[in-house]
Amino acid sequence: MVKRKVPSTSLPHSTVIPHTRETRRLLNRLNKPALTSIALRWLDPSNAHLYSPKLETEDGDEIPLEAATEIYDDFTRAPAIRAKDVAEHMLETEWREGVTLLGIAELEWQHLLDHPASSKWQAFLLAPLTNSHTPLRPRFHTPAFLSSLQGSLKPMQTAHFFATTHPTLPLTMIRVSLHDPHTPPTYPIRKKMFWLAFPSGGDHVFTNLGATNTDGLRDILMAGIANAVSRAGCRFELKPGRFTAKTLESMCTHRGTEGASGGMAAGWSIYVDGFENSPLAAAKEIAEEENREEDAATRKRRKLVAARFGKASLGDGAAIESAYFEVQEKFPGKEGEVTFRPTIGVQLEGKHVYAGIRKMAERGEGFVVEKLPGWMVGEEGVSSGIVRDRKVLRKKGDGKFIKA
Repeated sequence: MVKRKVPSTSLPHSTVIPHTRETRRLLNRLNKPALTSIALRWLDPSNAHLYSPKLETEDGDEIPLEAATEIYDDFTRAPAIRAKDVAEHMLETEWREGVTLLGIAELEWQHLLDHPASSKWQAFLLAPLTNSHTPLRPRFHTPAFLSSLQGSLKPMQTAHFFATTHPTLPLTMIRVSLHDPHTPPTYPIRKKMFWLAFPSGGDHVFTNLGATNTDGLRDILMAGIANAVSRAGCRFELKPGRFTAKTLESMCTHRGTEGASGGMAAGWSIYVDGFENSPLAAAKEIAEEENREEDAATRKRRKLVAARFGKASLGDGAAIESAYFEVQEKFPGKEGEVTFRPTIGVQLEGKHVYAGIRKMAERGEGFVVEKLPGWMVGEEGVSSGIVRDRKVLRKKGDGKFIKA
């Protein structure tokens, strides 16, 4: 695990957080291989000072570090030992008094890796301010970003930062936990813990920060993030990216850069990876078509579906679990009356809503593929918007509509 430096003004990694029900749950929800690996890493002589293990019995007898390490080595090799047993041992011996802030962050990071769909992510666009000579894409530097963000939060909140890189995706991951500067640090409430994910060379930031803003904290954080990315003469602001998903893989596909769709979704996605224009490839495709046992109408519908939906399918790494659109199209009134625009909400829910619509369209159930609008096949690359005059738009604060 590659960890990045954190600013010296933030809470130190070695700060111990007393146990609560939430901290115990962090250990109990991990599997056995993850727990034993974490325990061995926390007991490594070069790392132990960051995780504050208690290497002594309740009677005051000292436990050698090698002996504690050997116990978890034995747990790893013993099939009868369960994850619950490992967690209980950690809670009752080396970390009976609490877990450090770095330890808590690593436990949450491991859970996120083991359960990629455990959070709901939202994309925000890092847009250049119109009155600055700002390049289209920000340059992200982790230590500078964290120092600036810490400065934006003081003196209202003291932060702890955990920064690392994603093992399989081109993302810099930053976990932020906020604490009251006037009291000893404790495990914070949910709205004061969140992740930020910065795609390499991208112009978006992904976050699972909730939408609640009753005390103004969310607005302060959004302004602090935009300020931390900016620098003198190069200012950015955060704008809603009109896209939410449950996995970072899907976020990278739709709003990242390396390996992303580049805005070409649904039927246009075939141009992302390129295509083989060899005559031999065409002949092979024709042969495969002839071997299919289907009538002419089914073949035509299948080809239309493939052209409209592109690569959208279950397991494609681009799942959108929820999408909501407000349809505000014109309807003609009675003779002599003006037209009207009713608002019709369309909510799509599922493991992969566009893959589901594709399956139904292939079977000819519920949808006529020739008449499906682009936002129903995923062409727009957004998970929310307002449909007016067959275009997907969003509403600005002044009431005007612009492209989503």
